[in-house]
Amino acid sequence: MNRNCYVYDIETLKSCFTYSAFNIDNNETVQYVIHKDRNDLIELITHLKKCKAQIGYNNVNFDYPIIHHMLNYYKEWIIKEYNPSIIITEIYEKAQSLIEEQNKPQFNAINAIKLSDILIVQLDLFKLWHYNNKARSQSLKGLEVAMNYPNVMEMPIFHTKDDISIEEVDSILEYNLNDVMATYQFYKLSLDKIGLRNDLNAKYNLKCSNFPDSKIGEQLVLKLYCEATGLNPWDIKKLRSNRLKIALKDCMFDYIKFNTEEFNKIKDIFESLVITETKGSLEHSLIIKGFKYDYGLGGIHGCIKPGVYESNDEYIIIDCDVNAAS
Repeated sequence: MNRNCYVYDIETLKSCFTYSAFNIDNNETVQYVIHKDRNDLIELITHLKKCKAQIGYNNVNFDYPIIHHMLNYYKEWIIKEYNPSIIITEIYEKAQSLIEEQNKPQFNAINAIKLSDILIVQLDLFKLWHYNNKARSQSLKGLEVAMNYPNVMEMPIFHTKDDISIEEVDSILEYNLNDVMATYQFYKLSLDKIGLRNDLNAKYNLKCSNFPDSKIGEQLVLKLYCEATGLNPWDIKKLRSNRLKIALKDCMFDYIKFNTEEFNKIKDIFESLVITETKGSLEHSLIIKGFKYDYGLGGIHGCIKPGVYESNDEYIIIDCDVNAAS
């Protein structure tokens, strides 16, 4: 069965554009180039039009907006007989604007293209694993190292080079395809997560393919509540109360008790706090039996020291991440 689903990646350089993709059903590999000496634009558009789904890494907010731009403007480029250099420049400027936007401190990693406008279904492993969270952010190169991927490559040509030769394009394509195959390996490691999201979509019609684990529960509860009450999700989100101050003692249940002196001290500190602004207003740390607990407005965090830990017949290793819906 060929579902026309491809793992893909693009490279946007100042004087060259490349696209590489791998079909997860029949192992077909395709590569397209837009360069002053090679223009595969029509072949690339033909390929994109038959794609039913694409899998990538940070593709929702970078690769796909560029693909979307090309699908919207290729007819104009052909009618006006743009030479490849003009097309490359337009693609490069689009890519740089996306990078500039994402580097802004106030950038909110929302979909660069509205879901209703997306022409090819996108699965973004970067978002699915919540690596778009600054505290968890991970590059594809970092993943390749963590996966013990056999060939971790660096981009052979700097993106601002003005006159990339056709011979140098071959090295770019090699690098491009290497990233695609690394993404494919990470995709295979993500199949359990993807399967869960497919099941939830089938059962509840919850479009959660690119949701991190913590967001799934929040959105499912919201969806089921709205279906039961007939209320609109946007109206529910507007029900939040604005307060000038929050006394934490009013937020703590009476039944919360600790047997440990250290935890009781932290509890006393929290009960005495009055929050007037969110940023940096709650930061405390506690070490018990050699383990450090960090408290902040985002919740409690803790992690054991770096090292090699192995499960055995008596112990298993569990790594937990919890998010409370606001």
